[in-house]
Amino acid sequence: MLRSWENGKELPSAQSIRLLSKPDKPIKSEGFEVNWQRVNPLIFIARAIDFIRQEPLGRLLLEEARLATWGADNRVSFASEVLAMQSKVLESIGPDQNLIAILQHDLRRTVTKVDPAKYQDLIRQARSLTQRSIQLQPSQYWIDWHDARWHVFSGDLQGANELYKVAFESALFSAGKNQQQIAEEAMVVAASQPNPDRVFLKQLKWSLINFGYDIASNSQAKPSQKASDTIEEWELELWKSGFDHVFPKHGFFPGVDYGSDKKELGPLFVGDYSEIKPDFRHPDRTTKIGETWQRSMPQLVWFALIGNIEVCKKLIECGAKVNVASEVGDTPLLMALEELNVTELPLRSLNDELYQLIKKEQHTTKTVNTRTQKKRLLPIISAVKSGKPEIVQDLLSMSADPNMRGDTDEQTPLNVCLKLIGILKRPELFKKHQASMPITPEALDSIRRYSNGMSGFTMKHQQRALGQSMQAGLYGFVGTLHNDIMCENIHKHMSIGDMREIAKMLIKSGADVNTEHASPLKGYTPLMLAVEVDERELFELMLIHGGDLKKTYNDPDTEKKVSVYEIAHSFESVGVLEVLNDISQYMTVH
Repeated sequence: MLRSWENGKELPSAQSIRLLSKPDKPIKSEGFEVNWQRVNPLIFIARAIDFIRQEPLGRLLLEEARLATWGADNRVSFASEVLAMQSKVLESIGPDQNLIAILQHDLRRTVTKVDPAKYQDLIRQARSLTQRSIQLQPSQYWIDWHDARWHVFSGDLQGANELYKVAFESALFSAGKNQQQIAEEAMVVAASQPNPDRVFLKQLKWSLINFGYDIASNSQAKPSQKASDTIEEWELELWKSGFDHVFPKHGFFPGVDYGSDKKELGPLFVGDYSEIKPDFRHPDRTTKIGETWQRSMPQLVWFALIGNIEVCKKLIECGAKVNVASEVGDTPLLMALEELNVTELPLRSLNDELYQLIKKEQHTTKTVNTRTQKKRLLPIISAVKSGKPEIVQDLLSMSADPNMRGDTDEQTPLNVCLKLIGILKRPELFKKHQASMPITPEALDSIRRYSNGMSGFTMKHQQRALGQSMQAGLYGFVGTLHNDIMCENIHKHMSIGDMREIAKMLIKSGADVNTEHASPLKGYTPLMLAVEVDERELFELMLIHGGDLKKTYNDPDTEKKVSVYEIAHSFESVGVLEVLNDISQYMTVH
């Protein structure tokens, strides 16, 4: 990619630039490590400059910018120069400005429109206009974009998808805020194809990530050409469910109707559970569940989900396999563990009879380490949330990976365990932190994953939904009530002694005590959490197992690097401070 760019053959795509920061082997040498957070933006800027250089008047624009930077003529701002150039281009169009204005106004997504032939003729005229003018050729993407819309309004999604591909490629690095809108419209169209265009969707997703409009959904992805390493099945349904929001029916040309097939929007409603009968003759049978929309799952998973122990027992006796999963990753083992999850609301039964039944069966390592797609539920984390050391030990004995991440904010089991210890020791501090927690991209993504399309599909949609909830006074009230009830349940059904034992098990099983998390603060590690909650014994054990006292995190308000020693002082962690003072004569601790 870089060689072709250097030779002037082609400019790199946004995805290619992004993948540079995820090499198969880390680019390191003695005393040197690539700072991709700094390098990636610089590569994007260089790519943008080369793109401008190839465009008409681009070299002149860059030369003017260079002279202004050197102080040759600083009387006119760069912005005013661009505006002046745009005005000259518009003047050169003359009366044809009205043609563009009509298309811009009448082909909006939300306005009623008639006479598709009229607008297609206007599009042809506009396309001819841009092709005749060198100055207008960079605006070709705009014509393709509105032509793609015309095809949506006309009932031709396949034609629209092809035009969105052309518009998207041309708009990159040159269309400003329009490129986000083009990408989001293209997403719902590509996802709504008879066979969703996964390759195009992967490109769209990467572009939104690279420009900061979204975050990666598949955290376990490695550099790959496979679409499944970038996007997940639930996202396809999410984008598809967003079609009606992006393209409301009243904006179509007369007679166009895409039908009303059931989309995975809102909660999965199941009416009378008793109507779903087990099939003991075919114990591994897959069943479809739901009335609002449907989900496929092995019947053993379904009956484990609703806690029907007797049916599960008989299905297993009839030969039902336990190493099975629903289309989103639910397994019988996970369902049994979730029944013991103390942190869930409403509180589960906490009856371990189903778990004892399921755990007797031989489980593969793959099943034990399977996490669900959307909510990222992970068996070992569910075991930690049971508060039962013996259950965590069971999972570790079944080859559960103590360093796998789960939950929407990508927690490790050890981090989850230490957070629970913090709630047990300092519940009011936990509530205070929750109330003041910043609205991060990860938090918005969590809303998106749990709302099942009801809050939209983009980050901007999540911000709007959150803002509406805050204005209605629901966000703070519901959040406070949720935290109060959860803390009460944790104090009732967990003990600090058991959670400490669980933490020790995880550490001795190889849990990384230095791995960074986005929560509670970006860059925080399990070691830092142990310091914060003043867990002296766990802190000492972490040091034995490679705890790094030199790691820091950046304070989100001041951008100052905060050390382990400073965390201990800030939270008045007396026990940890004693340890730090004891070892300070042998090493630097602050």
